[in-house]
Amino acid sequence: MANQPQVTSTIPPISLDLNKTEVVNPDGIRPVYSNNAAVLLTPHDLRIIFSEVVVTGPTDTQPKVEMRANITMAPTQFKALAAAISQTLATYERQFGEITWPPKNQ
Repeated sequence: MANQPQVTSTIPPISLDLNKTEVVNPDGIRPVYSNNAAVLLTPHDLRIIFSEVVVTGPTDTQPKVEMRANITMAPTQFKALAAAISQTLATYERQFGEITWPPKNQ
């Protein structure tokens, strides 16, 4: 069996400090609230669907789920996002205290 050539990338990873980088919003993207998320995957990409679970009134027996954002990412970018989220969460917990999961019933 012949040796397979090794593929390497010459493109360095990009690391941006958003505190020092101009961020433009030409499409007028607005912030949204989400209290629910689902992660789906294929061999080629991963998708995060952010939604909001809404109860519209006291007589509602079934909450409604409203999709807020549907983000598809390459696996490498998803892993970078997971690392950034983990690092940010650790910083949050150092500053404000541990977040218990799953949350205790109130």
